[in-house]
Amino acid sequence: MSTAGTRESKIKRHFTQVRGRDVHYARAGEGPALLMLHAAPCSSKVMAPIQEIFSRDFTTFAIDLPGFGLSSSLPGDAPTTQDIADSILETVNTLGLNKIALYGRHTGAGVAVEFARRFPERCSMVLTDGFPVFADPYSDERLAEYLKPIEPHWDGSHLLWIWFRYREQHVFWPWDRQDNEHRADTDVPSDDFIHRGAIEILQAENGYRKVYASAFRYAGLQVISDLKAPVCFGNRPGDSQYKTRKLYPPNAWTIELPRDQRTAAVLEREILLMHPADSVVAAPASAFASGPRALTVDYLDFDDNQSLLRTAGLDLPSAPLIVLHDLPGSSALHLDLIAELGKGCPTIAPDLSGQGASALGRGVVSVDLWARQVRSAVSALNYDQVNVLAIGTAAATATELALLFPGLVKTIVFQSPPAFPAAMRTELVERYPVEADPVWDGSHLTRVWHHMRDQELWWPWFDRKAATARTHKLATDPWVLTRRVRESLMQPCNYAAVWKAILQYPLLENMPLIECKTNVASVVGDLFERWVDGACGVLNEKKPVRLPEKIDARARALHAMYDEPDG
Repeated sequence: MSTAGTRESKIKRHFTQVRGRDVHYARAGEGPALLMLHAAPCSSKVMAPIQEIFSRDFTTFAIDLPGFGLSSSLPGDAPTTQDIADSILETVNTLGLNKIALYGRHTGAGVAVEFARRFPERCSMVLTDGFPVFADPYSDERLAEYLKPIEPHWDGSHLLWIWFRYREQHVFWPWDRQDNEHRADTDVPSDDFIHRGAIEILQAENGYRKVYASAFRYAGLQVISDLKAPVCFGNRPGDSQYKTRKLYPPNAWTIELPRDQRTAAVLEREILLMHPADSVVAAPASAFASGPRALTVDYLDFDDNQSLLRTAGLDLPSAPLIVLHDLPGSSALHLDLIAELGKGCPTIAPDLSGQGASALGRGVVSVDLWARQVRSAVSALNYDQVNVLAIGTAAATATELALLFPGLVKTIVFQSPPAFPAAMRTELVERYPVEADPVWDGSHLTRVWHHMRDQELWWPWFDRKAATARTHKLATDPWVLTRRVRESLMQPCNYAAVWKAILQYPLLENMPLIECKTNVASVVGDLFERWVDGACGVLNEKKPVRLPEKIDARARALHAMYDEPDG
């Protein structure tokens, strides 16, 4: 029995690079190393409740499998379970681990067992919860039926398909055999649980089918005779694999686990303690430590939370450029621009707190918070002065940063700031935001979809008349909108709160108080392009700079604006 089972440990998220691929993982606890591998089509987030329990006795590493969550995909169109197990070994080596225990669910269970089969000397034991066992192999035709592609539609209906596709795998098994014979013996998960899963499928895009398919092609029970490390096969009532218990050979170590996942996790922890690994677990290394020129991603601590930063060119000697993403959204929507800017100067792009992968609780987003977050990141990276690119609604954060921390900012480029007068702000605060908290029928997804789409069609979006139609080249490509919805709904409870924080900020009144150098720019089709002249007026700028649409040319134009001499 454990003697350390009451120890609490906060989950911290990290990245490591393996052969040029980003591998994202959540780490918690102290003690022997335990790798946790999730089921497809989710990410390591689904492991959080179990990880909290396991981390009382282990140093836990819940890894995003390749192509899921924030981990990069493996090369090729059809990675096998063996390929994924090999990638896990490379990750283990990169993390400096010697011998590990593994815990896996469904797809992750297959990978964990294959790891034990291929590398028994590196594995103290494996515990599975729902090892994938199929009486008959899935044909390519059946996999095509089961793993349907994501096909974005102009009306956003594909978002509802993904919502119910994920829900149905908890109602029927398989999900597309919707009759009493295939009814699942389990409760429908919460709205928040389904939302998380739907967003994670959108993160993986059509790559979700690659790793997911590997579980259906895996040999399953046939590998048990090859195992040399201890492997315990657990199954819980209500799980899709529960009925496969009778198929295991007599010599297999099997156990029936409690139905409730948290209750099961307490027992699972005791099983894992029977064969703990003996690895010495080192502290995680920052991906920023070596100052790489290439696009890099990692976390920094901020206000008892973590900030995700994407960076490029940190080894360059010039002043860094802080890229503040449009809100709601994340820095993931500006990857090409970040990479291009990083060719000319150190470039740092945070996910602002409560957005993207920088988590924060409900109801606490604010412009002040975002400004302090940026200041914290600049200090952590040991810079004294920075330049800032504020895209769209990030203008409020850039302004507040300059006002709160005089001398920190050298130059701000405002790209199409929402500089409307106070009277208009009052109406927009009341009418512009929409609520995005998850609801049972998934309609919050299409509500946000059409909120974003109608912003492209009319100004303001809720005044849908011929006279208010926007006449620019419409940015309504369904894949582009899908990514914007995905990044904006990583933390759905903050969607409306973010809009309110931005619209309430007295941008037009505060901009003239900025003491650093400023420039105003726009790209054709920017949502707030019509307000750039007003921003120029209060900042005493002669006229806005028209930025090129092509990303490489835009990066060059921006660098020139920061390099302009004073006066």
